Amino acid sequence: MPAADKSVILYLELARAAKIRNRPWDRDKLLLLAGMVAAERGRHTVASLCRREILAHNPGHLIGRYPKFADALDDERFTRYVAQLRRSYTPERCEHMLASLGIDPQERRGRFVDFDEYAAATVAGDGPAGDESGP
Repeated sequence: MPAADKSVILYLELARAAKIRNRPWDRDKLLLLAGMVAAERGRHTVASLCRREILAHNPGHLIGRYPKFADALDDERFTRYVAQLRRSYTPERCEHMLASLGIDPQERRGRFVDFDEYAAATVAGDGPAGDESGP
């Protein structure tokens, strides 16, 4: 699995956990990170899903200034904000956070046919049959 996909999975799983725990602002930050990595790697469907969910909760969010994540990549203000978030949510920290919550992101990802299906279900808080309701 490409490292970028692994990062997106980490961020999406933490966003899912934040939603379950009713922490919408944390969820938005994690969806922003997932969307940014997805956009950087050409996974525009996933980036679009993340953007839509962020704006559903917070219509005034910075990402709303751009029609898609790829357009935000050239904005220095946006990329500085993302860099700050990346320092707060390193892959190692994300893995530790998921482990402390008892979440195995690779196992859950394996329940889906493809990456886009996994991302759509995770962003929406849904899952395949037999999916647990909590993290």
